[in-house]
Amino acid sequence: MVLTQSVSGSYFSLSLPSWTTDEGDQETARSGVYKVILYAEQVTSNMDYWEVKVSYTATLAGDPQKTSSQSNDPAAEIPCEAHTDDLDSLGHRNFYCPSNTVADRVVVRVVSGYEDEAVELAEIVVAGLQWDRFPCDKGWYNTDAGTHSNFGEDCQICADGSFSPERGMAECTQCTGDGNGALYSTTLEEKASKCRGCLNYQVASVSGDGCEACPGGREFRATCDLAYDSTNELLITNYCTTITCEECNVGHYRLPDSNPSDGCIPCPVNTFSDSRGMSACTPCDRFQYGIGGSSPCVACPATTFQGILGSSQSAALSKSQLDKCLQDTGDVCVNVATVESSYGSYTPDYAMSGGTQYQDCQYDCVGVQDCQLKVVIQCKKTTEGHMEFEFTFYCKRTEATNEFEEIANANDMTNKEKANSFKALSEDKMEQSGLGDLEEAARIIDSMIQTPNDEVDKDILDTVVKGVSNILDGDFNTNCSEKTDIQNKAVASITEATITCTDPDVLATSKHIAAVRVTGGEERKGTSGGIRFTLPTGSAMDNLGGLEMSTSGEQSAESETILTVSAGNGEKTQDVVIVVFQDSKLFPDDAAPPNLEDMKASAELDTIPKNVVRNVNSIVVEVTAVDKSTNSDDPFMLGLYLKTEVSVGSRNSSIRTYPDGRKVQLQNRCHVMNTTTGQWQEDCETVTDHETDGVLCFCSHNTSFAVLMSPYEIDPGYIDGQTVMSTVILTVAMLCLILTIGFLLPARPLVTQRSTKVNICFSFALLLATFFFLLQNILIKSDDSGPIKLRSSGCIAYAALQHQPELPSCQNLS
Repeated sequence: MVLTQSVSGSYFSLSLPSWTTDEGDQETARSGVYKVILYAEQVTSNMDYWEVKVSYTATLAGDPQKTSSQSNDPAAEIPCEAHTDDLDSLGHRNFYCPSNTVADRVVVRVVSGYEDEAVELAEIVVAGLQWDRFPCDKGWYNTDAGTHSNFGEDCQICADGSFSPERGMAECTQCTGDGNGALYSTTLEEKASKCRGCLNYQVASVSGDGCEACPGGREFRATCDLAYDSTNELLITNYCTTITCEECNVGHYRLPDSNPSDGCIPCPVNTFSDSRGMSACTPCDRFQYGIGGSSPCVACPATTFQGILGSSQSAALSKSQLDKCLQDTGDVCVNVATVESSYGSYTPDYAMSGGTQYQDCQYDCVGVQDCQLKVVIQCKKTTEGHMEFEFTFYCKRTEATNEFEEIANANDMTNKEKANSFKALSEDKMEQSGLGDLEEAARIIDSMIQTPNDEVDKDILDTVVKGVSNILDGDFNTNCSEKTDIQNKAVASITEATITCTDPDVLATSKHIAAVRVTGGEERKGTSGGIRFTLPTGSAMDNLGGLEMSTSGEQSAESETILTVSAGNGEKTQDVVIVVFQDSKLFPDDAAPPNLEDMKASAELDTIPKNVVRNVNSIVVEVTAVDKSTNSDDPFMLGLYLKTEVSVGSRNSSIRTYPDGRKVQLQNRCHVMNTTTGQWQEDCETVTDHETDGVLCFCSHNTSFAVLMSPYEIDPGYIDGQTVMSTVILTVAMLCLILTIGFLLPARPLVTQRSTKVNICFSFALLLATFFFLLQNILIKSDDSGPIKLRSSGCIAYAALQHQPELPSCQNLS
C-alpha cells in the first residue's frame, strides 16, 4: 500500500490508516514504513534540509505488532536514511527507514535552523503500509522471500560471520563462503556491506564473531594475488582468495601455543608422527630411538649403560639418540657439554648416578706428571629430580696467572710502573681471574715493599688496592688446599703495604677494599680518639668506593657511619692501620648481606646444630696498631663499632618461642678470624646497639673482625629458673602483704593514724598487683597459646588492669 498526500508548509505528521490483509485480518496485521518519498514543487529544487522520522503509538507495542528484532520504543522518533545519489539529488528524495522499526506515524520536517533554505514540498509518498510487500533492509534477511512479514518473525539481522549487502535477501551469505577463512562480521554496518579481514596470521572463529590463531596441529596458509601482508586488511579482504588453517602433514606437528605465523615443523629426533594434524609428536618407547619425522623408532644397541657404550652400533648414533638410549637405563648424566670457568674448560663423559670423574686442572698441570690438582666431576640428582654434573674445583691458576707472575718477577720496573701494569691487567682479566691471580697479587705487593730506594706512596697504594679489588670480582669457587693461606697472605700484604705507605691519613678506596694508616696523636691517646668511616646516607654497603674517613668525631648529616675504630696502648702513641673489606671473598661466609628470612627459617630447626651457618652481617675490618718506637705489633685495647647490613629487630621480635618452651633468637655477635683454621670464632665482648642496628666490639689483639648473624638457642634452664624464682618471690611477697594487713586492721588505735591508712592502702595495692602478675603466667603465654592473645585488645586491657592498683597508693604517698 502506498499513501500519498499533497502538502505545504515545513512540518507534517502523517498517521498510517488501519488496513486489511488478504485474509481480512485488520487489527493484528503489522504496520511499518519501507520508505518515504518527498517531492518538491520544482523538479530542479535542491532537496537538502528536510528530514523524515517514524514512530509508533503505545497501543501497537504488543504482539504481533512489535517483534524481538524491532527495537524502537513507543513515541521514539527513528530517523530514516536519506539517499543523496544523482537520482535523488533534485526534485525528489527517497528516505529509507530501518528494517527493525515498527511504525504507524511519519513526521516530515525542515531541519532546525534551515527554515529559510528548505524548498517547498509538493507531495509526500509513504510506502510500506502493507508490510509484506517490501524487502528487508541490507544486513537483514527473511526466509519468506526476503520481504517483511505481517505476522510471526519479521526480518532478522544476519548472524555473526555473515552478511547481506542487498535489500530483499532470503538468506545471508557466509563471510568465509568463498574460501577466504579470514573474514568475519559482528556489527550491522559490516553485515550490511562487507566482512572484515583478520590480521596477524589469524582466521575467523567458528562463530564468525572474531579472529583466532590456527589451533595446534594446523598451520596458516594464504593464497593471494599479492604477497600476504598480515597488517593490511584491504589486501586480505580484496586480494586473497583462499585463507585456511591446514592440517600438518605426516611427520610434522605444530604446538597449540605456537606463534600464529609459525608453520608445522618436522618431528625431532626420538619422536615421530604417523598422522596428519598432530599437535605433538609421539616419543619413542623405552630402549628405542628414532631419526624424527614420520620414520618409526628402532631398538637401541643394548639395554644396559655399559652395553650401550661398548656397542659398535653406538658410534653411528647422534648425541641425542645416544643420550636417549643411555637415559633409558636409569639415572644417567648426559649433559656432556663443555663447561667454561676461570680455571679452564672441562668436558665430562657419560656417567651413572654417583659416578665420579677426575680431570687435571688445565692451567696448573701444564708439563706436570701425576698432577695432584684436579677437577672432580660427580653425577648427581638435583632436588628437582634432574640428573646433572656437579663440578668441584681444586685448582689455583687461571689463564692470566702467568701474566701476573711476570709482573711479580719483573726487576726492571719501578713500583709505580709495576702498580699500573698490575691494575691494567686486573681490569682486563677481571671476570676471568681466580685464586692463583690473588696469590701473584700478594707477591707483586711484597716485591714493591721490598724494592730498595723506591717507596709506596698514596697513589701506588690506591692503585694496588683497586687492582686487588678487581681480582676479587673473579671466580673463587675452588677448594684448593692453599686457599686459606693465599687469602691470609693477600690480607697481610695489603696491610703491610698500608703500614709502609709514606702518606699516612690518606684513605685508598675501591669497590671491595679500603685501606689507610692513621698516625697516632695526643688526641687519640689511650682508647680515645675514634676514627670514623662513613658512606652517603641511604647507600648500601656493597661498594666502598664512596667511603670517607674522619678523625674529628664530627659527622655530616648526609653521611652514615658504618665503622668507628678506637685503639690505644696505655700512654703510647700509635699508628693504626685499618683495612676494610666488603664482600671480598677473602673470608668465609662473606655473602653479605645475609637473607633474614633464610636465617629465620634456619632458626625453626628442632635443634640448633653447633655448626649452624653464620652469615657475615657487616663489613670486615683488619686493624693493626703499630708501635712507632719498635715498629712491632703490641697488645692493645681495641674498640669497634660496626653497622650491620640486616637488622635482626628488637630483642622481643628476634626471639621465637616453641610449644615445648624452647626459645631461639637471631643475634649479631662479634667474631675474629682465626688465620690458622681460616674460620670465624667468638673472641670479643659484644654490645648490641638496637637504635642504630650496630654492634660494639671490644677486643685486645690484632686481627680481622666482623659481625656475624646466626640463630642461637637460649638456655631453657635459665629461663625456667627465672620463672620459678619470680613465682616464689612474688608468692612470698603476697603472704607477707596478707600478714601485714592482718596485723594492722585489728589494731584500732593504729588504724586511725594517717600513716597506717597509707600503709594499708599501699599493701592492698601491692597485693592486687602481685596477684595480677602471677595470674599473667596463666592467662598470657609467650608462644601466644594462652586465653589472652598477644597484641590483642584483651592484652592491652589486662596491662592497664595490672597497673591500676598502684594509682591509689601513689596518690596517698603524694
